[in-house]
Amino acid sequence: MDKNLHWANHWDQISARIAQRPSPLIASDFDGTLTPIAPTPAQAVLTPETRTLLRQLAACDGVHLAIISGRALADVQLHVGVEGLFYVGNHGLELSGPGIVLHSPSASKARGELASAVAFFVEKTASLEGVFIEDKGASASVHWRLASEASRAILNDLVHTVADAHPRLRLASGKCVWELRPKGGWNKGDALSHLATRLRLTAEACRASRRCRGR
Repeated sequence: MDKNLHWANHWDQISARIAQRPSPLIASDFDGTLTPIAPTPAQAVLTPETRTLLRQLAACDGVHLAIISGRALADVQLHVGVEGLFYVGNHGLELSGPGIVLHSPSASKARGELASAVAFFVEKTASLEGVFIEDKGASASVHWRLASEASRAILNDLVHTVADAHPRLRLASGKCVWELRPKGGWNKGDALSHLATRLRLTAEACRASRRCRGR
């Protein structure tokens, strides 16, 4: 990378642009944005350099900084490790930050079916090499990035069988992962809209947050 393009060499310009916006809400995903996509979630590590940037952004007057992730709320908080930020976990089902804690009611209603689905997957995928199940409390992930073609074919049938058997859950696909989430639950855009409303941000900021809807 050209060192002249590094953010640290242009911080004065960056901070000046931020200062031109009243109370901006800056939101970023974690996996694939703040960190490269890793073979397993545990291997995605935030660099000290990126953590420094987040702290500098958060220290700017009037800035609201949010980290949005499909990870469980506690997991993304642990991996980022910067206090005073707003954190959105489980694709929008959980939100926590200064003066605000929100949980989508759909998550608690679907918890029983989610627990049943997770138990099924743990049992049925035990022999599928490269497949692992992540119970995130409000949702669950079925990771297959390291799986063989044969295991992926079996898994494809399993996830659709589970989704059909649990009417409170919906199936979503991601980058080498299947996600089980509550039907009717908040998504990332919903969580940002809630946050923007609580922070009393402008209509323009609320409209920008809607671009994340459906993710």
